[in-house]
Amino acid sequence: MPRPTARVLTLLELLQSGGTRTAAELAERLDVDERRHEVILWIRGTAEQIRVGLPASVAIVEEPRAAGRADGDSELWSRVERLDWLPPVLASFDLPFVIERPDELRDLVVALADWLVDSARRSPPDVRPVP
Repeated sequence: MPRPTARVLTLLELLQSGGTRTAAELAERLDVDERRHEVILWIRGTAEQIRVGLPASVAIVEEPRAAGRADGDSELWSRVERLDWLPPVLASFDLPFVIERPDELRDLVVALADWLVDSARRSPPDVRPVP
């Protein structure tokens, strides 16, 4: 990431050059990424299995051999703005996984697991026929 002074100089250069720029162009030139969470996961499955829930536009997936793993885990890397949508996606894979980072994602996955366990243990309401 460039130093603040470099960003200011880049911004001045962009302003002086005129023309219109998209937000994505400006973010790229200023080295700014609004997706603040770096996500790294190890998933016991193939890139093809993982791509069902996370397309290439959302995450980079390396097969176990390319990631230097002999255990069959593919590496998944992504940058995301929010983490709350990831736990249900991970659960839908039906594949074992390990969260390398961020810790906040681990907390969200645990919260989803707790909610599922609580829901599964809940008894149906006592329903009586209306006289």
